[in-house]
This record gives sequence, C-alpha cells and structure tokens, in this order.
Amino acid sequence: MAYWNEIDKKKYCAWCGKATPKSIEEIKFPHDEPYTGNARVISRKQIPWEPQTDDLRITHDLFRDFKYGHFDRLRCAKEFANAAYRIGIRREDA
Repeated sequence: MAYWNEIDKKKYCAWCGKATPKSIEEIKFPHDEPYTGNARVISRKQIPWEPQTDDLRITHDLFRDFKYGHFDRLRCAKEFANAAYRIGIRREDA
C-alpha cells in the first residue's frame, strides 16, 4: 500500500530541477516461492532472522509525486516565491 500519489511520467522540481523518485514497495514473501505478480522485482534478499522469508523490493514503473505541487521540498517552493517577489511579480488583485 502506497502512502504517496503515483504518477506515470517523471516530473522535475520547478526550483532545483530534482526528479521525482521511483515508486518502490517492500514486501515479505516466502523464501522458496517464485514471485508471480505483475510488478517488476528489483531485489530479493533473505531475511537473516526469518530464514523462511525473503524481502522483495518491487516496482510498477511508476514515480512518486511531489508533496508540494511542482516542488520537491517546501524550501524550494519558498525560494521560488521569494525570487518571484524580488523581481516584482504580484497578484493582480492585491
């Protein structure tokens, strides 16, 4: 279960240019069984303290969306807003 919005295409932050990360999930899976789901397995490691269980990292080739609209961090949104204000951009009704 993902706790973020997933998008099909990679986006870039409007301020720093950082790209959205891949959406990766980790699941526990029985050690001797092959994974037959529709996701792509990135890695499979046996859990040392649970010898009958593997830790699978899977992806559906989707990307995590940014938390702050077109910005990856709140600091980028703040810097963008301050730069726009410095060059004289204002709301028309203000």
